[in-house]
Amino acid sequence: MNVPTTEHSYEDVRLAGLAQSLHLPSNDAMIEIGVAKKFLKDVTMETIEKHLNAFAAMDTNHTGHVNFEQFAAAFDMKKEDGTYTSGARSMFDLIDTSGDGQIDFKDYLFGLALVNESPKNRGQLMKLAFKSFDNEGKGLNLAQFSNLMSWHPELEKTDKNTMFKKADKDNDGRITYEDFERFLKD
Repeated sequence: MNVPTTEHSYEDVRLAGLAQSLHLPSNDAMIEIGVAKKFLKDVTMETIEKHLNAFAAMDTNHTGHVNFEQFAAAFDMKKEDGTYTSGARSMFDLIDTSGDGQIDFKDYLFGLALVNESPKNRGQLMKLAFKSFDNEGKGLNLAQFSNLMSWHPELEKTDKNTMFKKADKDNDGRITYEDFERFLKD
């Protein structure tokens, strides 16, 4: 019959309603959750809604799109001198699948999945993520570590202070990439 179909569901409509209440274009939240759940293992509607709220907070213009500056500001990737961390642009470009300098909610959500779920490239992605949050190149402080850990949905409700203390083996208030890598393996 050659009739185009989609995998939109009631959950998409629910998400569109939330987007509208957050002053985002509702059609930008229609991500075909049925398709998304195939790629985002064990993701719940609650997690998707939480990330839509985070995306809306980044989208200060309420356009349904976030540019690099908004993205970097949301994750505190700006150094004291006004420049951005070395990995910030790479992290954004990884998520910006269209290459137009903007990400929408679907890009953001699948970008989170890529960072969290890709076992083949996990080491490289984690190094990139770490560099993105390491503003001074001296290792992560507690705030930077908390921002980085907020990317992982399973760690959202975990006490970041306790995790930081566990990762900061030498108790110097900074986590080097080696500390971070060791922490992830434990």
